[in-house]
Amino acid sequence: VIIGSGMGLLCSPDMSNAAFFELVEKWATSPLVQAHFCVHFYVRFMDDILVVIGGNGASRRSFLQGIQNRSKFFKCTVDGISSTDARMMDLRLFFCKDSTGQNRLLYEVAKKETSRAQDLKCKSFHPVAVHRSWPQAMVQREHRLNYYKSTCKSNVQLLHDRW
Repeated sequence: VIIGSGMGLLCSPDMSNAAFFELVEKWATSPLVQAHFCVHFYVRFMDDILVVIGGNGASRRSFLQGIQNRSKFFKCTVDGISSTDARMMDLRLFFCKDSTGQNRLLYEVAKKETSRAQDLKCKSFHPVAVHRSWPQAMVQREHRLNYYKSTCKSNVQLLHDRW
């Protein structure tokens, strides 16, 4: 291994997280930087980062460029920029007016276009208990992660059709 950590090493994810924190996140989460670029919210889960940022287009691009410049050997790309919704992992977050006219933050399952949408295969080496609980867990997940019952119902039907 010349750059990075070897794939499959037990310590690889921890080393990558520590390196990314030192190279990028110390800068991106510092109060001075967040105030300068009007960063309202910054969160990372493994290789997904969600940033809620104000300011103008130039300052937003400058913040993203700062992340990319500091990331060194990490490849940082922007999947999307929107003023109406956000996608992180396989969730879509969006604002919608409720019956009283108040804005509410809502959510739904929204698989990425790059998702393989692979079901757990019977021949995988997972323990038997995982195979038994997986379908029920996927249905429960849909119920937890969808605000609209109609979306939940159609997604659960798609799961049943695949099985």
